[in-house]
Amino acid sequence: MRGTKSLSCFVDKLKDKLDGKVLKDMFASSDRKEFVRKLLTPIIETETAKREVIHNLSSEQMITSIRTVLEEINDAYEADENNTVFA
Repeated sequence: MRGTKSLSCFVDKLKDKLDGKVLKDMFASSDRKEFVRKLLTPIIETETAKREVIHNLSSEQMITSIRTVLEEINDAYEADENNTVFA
């Protein structure tokens, strides 16, 4: 869900920047890849700066987190009578 929200904010900000002039300039650019990189980088950096920092985890914390995720996946699979979770 968090990824969807970030993506939605990113698309909204990109939509605000894109207009006919920007598109015309992009297609006229001799280096379109660099043009797009300069257009997208500030938006991406702004959005990623809002994310919660993930600190280095100890091995024990990592194992506990992975175990929790795997248990949740297993619970979802067992609760799904049609076994469509992994379809």
